Amino acid sequence: MTSAAADRLIEEIQRACQRFAAMPEIGHLRADLPSSDIRFWPVGSYLVVYRLQADGVEIIRS
Repeated sequence: MTSAAADRLIEEIQRACQRFAAMPEIGHLRADLPSSDIRFWPVGSYLVVYRLQADGVEIIRS
C-alpha cells in the first residue's frame, strides 16, 4: 500500500468513527456472537469493531 493509499484509508476510518459519534447505532450487530452489544462497520476491506458506551462509543478494533 502506498503512503497516499494508507493516508486515504486512515481518513476513511476517521470519518467512520465520526459517524459513530453522531449515530452510534448505525453499525451491524451479530446475533451469533456471545457479546451481542458489539457492532461492525466496513471501511474498504476492513471492519471497525465497536460497542456503545454511556458517553459515546468504544472502538475495539479497526
